[in-house]
Amino acid sequence: MAQQCTTTTRLAQGQCLRRHACRGTIVVAARGRLHIADAPAWMGEHGLPETAGLHEGEAYMVAQAGWIAIHALSDAEIVCVTHEAGLWPMLSRWCRATADGLRRGWRIVARRAWSS
Repeated sequence: MAQQCTTTTRLAQGQCLRRHACRGTIVVAARGRLHIADAPAWMGEHGLPETAGLHEGEAYMVAQAGWIAIHALSDAEIVCVTHEAGLWPMLSRWCRATADGLRRGWRIVARRAWSS
């Protein structure tokens, strides 16, 4: 099951935030106005940039994984919601489950050693 990860960033007018965004990431203009330049979609050898303008309270969903640029047209607060998915979160959950299993296993071995 994917977990949500929310980050909040404040930008002054004229600042630009560049970050990698996974497909399905939601960018919300919590305050101010934003201009978003999404990762370009490729048609043959031509890159077609996707752009969007957001006013306060509006949201944008990233269609394709890649680097996005968020420009603040006025003082702004941005909320990015991503869904953890992929190899690293899955590997992390597996490691935690394995460690829990090993701890339980050692307890069983210790009980058997003390009872015999």
